[in-house]
Amino acid sequence: MAFLRQPALQILICLVLYGALVWWGGAFVATITSPGLAAVLAVPIINLMRDLRLVSSGRAWKDVQGKHYAYHGQAVHVMEDDDHCRWVRMADVRKIVGVTATDRPMAHTYKNAWTLVGRKSVPYIREDALVAHLTKENKHVALRLGHWVQREIAFPGERIRKRLGIYMQPFQSKGG
Repeated sequence: MAFLRQPALQILICLVLYGALVWWGGAFVATITSPGLAAVLAVPIINLMRDLRLVSSGRAWKDVQGKHYAYHGQAVHVMEDDDHCRWVRMADVRKIVGVTATDRPMAHTYKNAWTLVGRKSVPYIREDALVAHLTKENKHVALRLGHWVQREIAFPGERIRKRLGIYMQPFQSKGG
C-alpha cells in the first residue's frame, strides 16, 4: 500500500469518490460536501507542492552540487580543474570587493594563475593567487574576502591535493 502515499494518487482517489458522491446525490449533495472536499484535498495538495519543489530545486542545483560558494549571500563561481586547483571568477570578486586591478595587469602579474574561460573569455584566477592579491588590497572587505577564500576554497583544495599526492606549481608573479 506504499503507492497510496503518492499525493497525485490521493488527489485522484478523492476526486473520483467525490464525483461518484455527486453523481449519486445530485447538486444538493455537491453543495453540502464541497467544503469537506476542500478539507480532504488540502494535505495531498500541500504534499504535491512539496514534492514538486524538491524535484525542481534538485534539478536547479544539480549542476553546482558540491561547487556552490557564497560570501555573505553573494554567489561566487568556482571551477575545479583536473589537478584539483580551484579557479574563482573575477567578476564575482569585483562585485564583492569593488574596483580592483583590471584584467590585463592581473594577467601580467599572475602569469600561470590567470585564465580566460569560455567563448566570452571570462577571467578566472587561481585560489592561491587570489589570496595573495586580496592581501595586497587596502580595503577591509578585500582582507575579509581573502580570509574567507583561504578558509572555504583554498584550504579544502590543498587538503584534497595533498591526499592525492598532487603538488601545485606556485604561481609566478611579476615581482618574483
